[in-house]
Amino acid sequence: MKLPSSTNVRWLLVVWLFVLSAVAYLDRVNLSIAGAKISEEFAISNVRLGLIFSAFLLGYALFQTPAGWLADRLGPRRVLTGGVI
Repeated sequence: MKLPSSTNVRWLLVVWLFVLSAVAYLDRVNLSIAGAKISEEFAISNVRLGLIFSAFLLGYALFQTPAGWLADRLGPRRVLTGGVI
C-alpha cells in the first residue's frame, strides 16, 4: 500500500502559527513597555493600568474556547485566515 505524498501545506501552517504567536507576544511586550508612558500621559494609576492589561488578556482567554470550537467545525485554515483578516 502506497501512502499519499505529503504536501508542504502543513509546514506553511506551522510557519504562520509561529508568526501569529510572535505577533501576539510582541503585542503584549510592547503594551507593557508603553504602559509607563500611557499611564503618565493619561494620569492612570498602576491599579487601573493593571485592569487595562487584564482586559487585554481577558480577550485572549474568552476566545480560546470558541476559536477551538470553530477550528473543529470549520477547519483550522479558515479560522486562522479569519483571525488574521
